[in-house]
Amino acid sequence: MTTKSNGLRKVKPQADSASTISELSTSEVADEFFGRSQEKSSLVELIRQAYENQDCKVISVLGMGGVGKTTLVRSVYEELACLFQNNRVWITVQRPFSVDSCLKSIARQLYGPNASREIETVEFPEMIHEIARLLRMKRCLIVLDDLTSSTPGWELLITFLDAVIVVTTREYKLARQYSTDGYVFEVSLMQYEDALDLFKRKVFKKDEHYSSNHDLMEEASNIVKKCGGLPLAISVIGSFLSDKPKTKTEWKKLNSKLGISGPQQTISTILRRSYNDLPYHLKSCFLYMAIFPENKNIKRKRLIRLWVAEGYSREMRHLTAEEVADKYFGELLDRSMIMPASKVTHSTGKIYSCVLHDLIREICVLESMKEELVFTLEEGSISNTRSKVRQLAISDKWRRNKDEFERTLDLSHVRSLTVFGEWRSFFITDTMKFVRVLDLEDASGLKNHHLNQICQQVHLKYLSLRGCKDISEMPESLGNLTQLHTMDIRGTNILQLPSTFNKLRKLQQLHASAWFKGEHKVGPSRSNEIAMDKLKWRQNKLKLSFSYNNNFNFLGRQASRVVQVPRGIGKLNALRTLGYVRLGQGKGNASMKELKGLTQLRKLELHGVDRTNCRDFWSAIAGHNHLKSLSVNRDCVADDLDWCLDGILSPPKSLENLKLWGRLVRVTKWVQGQQLQYLSKLQLHRSRLDQDAIDAIGKLPNLRILRFWKSSFQGSQLKFVPESFPCLILLDLRELGTLTVVEFKDGGMPKLERLQAAGWSKLKNFLGLGYLMKLNEIQLGPSFSDELKKNVQSQLDEHPNSASLKLESADEHYTLVRDLEE
Repeated sequence: MTTKSNGLRKVKPQADSASTISELSTSEVADEFFGRSQEKSSLVELIRQAYENQDCKVISVLGMGGVGKTTLVRSVYEELACLFQNNRVWITVQRPFSVDSCLKSIARQLYGPNASREIETVEFPEMIHEIARLLRMKRCLIVLDDLTSSTPGWELLITFLDAVIVVTTREYKLARQYSTDGYVFEVSLMQYEDALDLFKRKVFKKDEHYSSNHDLMEEASNIVKKCGGLPLAISVIGSFLSDKPKTKTEWKKLNSKLGISGPQQTISTILRRSYNDLPYHLKSCFLYMAIFPENKNIKRKRLIRLWVAEGYSREMRHLTAEEVADKYFGELLDRSMIMPASKVTHSTGKIYSCVLHDLIREICVLESMKEELVFTLEEGSISNTRSKVRQLAISDKWRRNKDEFERTLDLSHVRSLTVFGEWRSFFITDTMKFVRVLDLEDASGLKNHHLNQICQQVHLKYLSLRGCKDISEMPESLGNLTQLHTMDIRGTNILQLPSTFNKLRKLQQLHASAWFKGEHKVGPSRSNEIAMDKLKWRQNKLKLSFSYNNNFNFLGRQASRVVQVPRGIGKLNALRTLGYVRLGQGKGNASMKELKGLTQLRKLELHGVDRTNCRDFWSAIAGHNHLKSLSVNRDCVADDLDWCLDGILSPPKSLENLKLWGRLVRVTKWVQGQQLQYLSKLQLHRSRLDQDAIDAIGKLPNLRILRFWKSSFQGSQLKFVPESFPCLILLDLRELGTLTVVEFKDGGMPKLERLQAAGWSKLKNFLGLGYLMKLNEIQLGPSFSDELKKNVQSQLDEHPNSASLKLESADEHYTLVRDLEE
């Protein structure tokens, strides 16, 4: 007997079975979320009950491909962040299954990225013990997304995980097997009216007048019905039609080609037609994404740089190749061929990463193989015949077999190599003469001595060692890579580049890391003595090299680590991105004056400015009319970053993004008139500004994002006066220790949408919130008093825009490292 109500079905539980896992970053909900309010509320309530009832452990979410299971669960996952105090894990099922990878994924997400290196060294028995201890300490939410056919091991794993577990699957039998007490939450197909709303939003965007056309709406109705209530099908077909002539004839022609079939066949037809309709330049970009593993969270900027390196994007009129590739990314997003895997950032208005729906990825992989574009080396992928390979991706699931690698693949045509998982030196052979792209991001096992072999690939245009933590120095043979355009060494331990670096005259982008002194949070907040005792056990048992304070805050390795570049960098006049690097300090190192020759710079992130070289620095970049993004960090807390700026000598006028770490004493001199009229994002640390400086900044005409962090304001009262900050949409206040009152005057910040504050306890009140007519949300950290929170809530209860209050359960993970999204 079964019952069904609000998506909830109860069936008799059976035994378990499963597939496999890999880590997926916590993804945000896509914009389209129609007709799911009731289902979302029901699922939220079910998980709340499971949180309170230790016996209710596993909830299965069932639905066919494309129905929106993952989107629904992601939305619920985010909403329940406070309930679970951010003790949440999102992992996505892949094949083949690896319990070890699963456990490490859970540990990374519970402890945070700063512990990832230590986690990789932990043996399996200790990892099991540690995960079990963590889950006993606090109720956690674990999502296992996209569970498929049976694989031994899952039953034991789910039994072992002492947490609230949400499983998504297409298979009814699996859903029954996993669910505690037989509860299966079935995601229904979209109701017709909701489906039509989604279709119109995708097709017409802002041109709503089309929707009143009776002939169009008649054909729209037929198309929507053929989509069978599947959001993916509706989104893709709507995006497909958005740039087609909006006529009855055009839509009727499409309707006839869709034919009459079931929902799954219809969605396959729609996806295939949408792919075939891609213009040539978008097809190449789309098919290239087959190099990434299933359900991989793909960073937008990584993808853009790879497209440029592969030649899929070139400079066009006034746009750089990166800007053109970014445009292509947006077009694929608009066509629903890729899905956002993170929310839109306030700073850029763009998403940080994307993911391919598994149904769309099937087309991507099949077509890339047909075009002989991408070959992925994984278990069972190698046939007995030698295959010509142009773009080779090595899966982390493939066993590293040298004989098989060399015997069965023709590697003489390889132009790009991407490695996921462990690096082996035989991946580069003598026959690989023309490799242009080598992407080793987060590859394990890569050592310093391997780099000499890599640096013999003289045709390389793109080299990424990002996240390869065992790399501590670049060899002198780096100078062989004279064709190199992009080098990414973020997340390595490289502190000094060799003198031969200056032979890379075609280099356009150098991406490096910076770590500064400060606290870095690594896991859930814990404050009791028992937790501290167990953390001490963890540190000793697992031999971790970091320490904790009483609030379970990772204290970090107390050192400044910034890559030093050699003298002669001024000759690399093709550079457009340089950072995060240190100039000055020591014989043989580049000086601030050399920046003057780098006139093509678009982005500069620099450490080492002090009173002795401050004037040299600002003078060197004053004429850089292409510079859009600038980050500057002082070498000493006592140094003033702007003592030499007087209005005549000022930051470049072209700046759109400015981040300054250090004391500012002459803001009113250089923030004035039209000097920084294009500046849209300003982030300040330890600036110690007074009210006059705030008023001067408030006159910037196009400032949209403002972050005051770590003692950026000195004083007890901060006021935002009338007519100030005319375009600001986000205000972020962090660790402003002496500040007790923030006051908004009528007419100030007329476009502010979001206010964030956290990290200090002396704040007593926000005044004038009612004047912020566009305000949508206020986010407050846990350090503030209950009285303040009640006061804010009472103001929002009467707010004309019905703004909401969000309370953080623990301090956010703030570090003085470079912004990840940049």
